Amino acid sequence: MWPVLRALWTARRGRRAAVATISPLVARSRHRLDGIPDEAWFDPYIVGFMMMLITLTARRTVTISDSHTLGTVQAEAWTQITRMSANTIGEETLHLSAAEHQAFEAGCRNAIAFDLALYGTSVAGVTEAMPHSIDEVEFTADEPPHNAVGRERILALWQHYFESHIRVCGST
Repeated sequence: MWPVLRALWTARRGRRAAVATISPLVARSRHRLDGIPDEAWFDPYIVGFMMMLITLTARRTVTISDSHTLGTVQAEAWTQITRMSANTIGEETLHLSAAEHQAFEAGCRNAIAFDLALYGTSVAGVTEAMPHSIDEVEFTADEPPHNAVGRERILALWQHYFESHIRVCGST
């Protein structure tokens, strides 16, 4: 019974951390873009970006040792952040990952780059897994997000990595 309770507690803490970090950015984008179309949340790039960012953010708070707990964190955080049902997001994520979908993989890489800019460090050695084809945006970890310059850099990266792709999804 204790392992099950520990997994539930871990999932809750990971989800809360991801939602607390990502939701304000998404809310800002919803306001700036006059909403986000529902279909944008299922765009392969956006799925990759959001799921990877949720994963990295949650793993900064808790140690997630099994795929079931990670899947729970991802689905529940995605639901809270996007306001969409999590019925098929797990299957969609697995499908895009297994198919090595290029836009999905680009979203994952850009989430890693955003996470590195946001925190200035990697989580669990993700920098070793980063290919060299991350979108070219200059950022440095010497501008922490807690000062005005750092916040502006983070918001500019968010606009580049997230909002620019939402605009493309909404225009098709």
